[in-house]
Amino acid sequence: MTVLSSNDPVRVYEQFSTLDAVSRGRAEIIVGRSSFIESFPLFGYNLNDYEDLFNEKLQMLLKINKHEMMSWEGKLRPSLEHWYLSTN
Repeated sequence: MTVLSSNDPVRVYEQFSTLDAVSRGRAEIIVGRSSFIESFPLFGYNLNDYEDLFNEKLQMLLKINKHEMMSWEGKLRPSLEHWYLSTN
């Protein structure tokens, strides 16, 4: 389990992909919000951005899930250009 608001959607998806491969397709991503906010200051996030962080990172995770190659530009997460999910 991970808190998407304070984790990187690319890392979350890569970890999911590994688990999904090892489990032969039995892994699922379930996204929710956490009431534990201790990780926010550790990663430099402002608690005032709680809603925006979750929404932006969820949208990025959904986009990664649909596309092997993508670009991303958001407000709270660094941009990506031509990111490619390597399946090797």
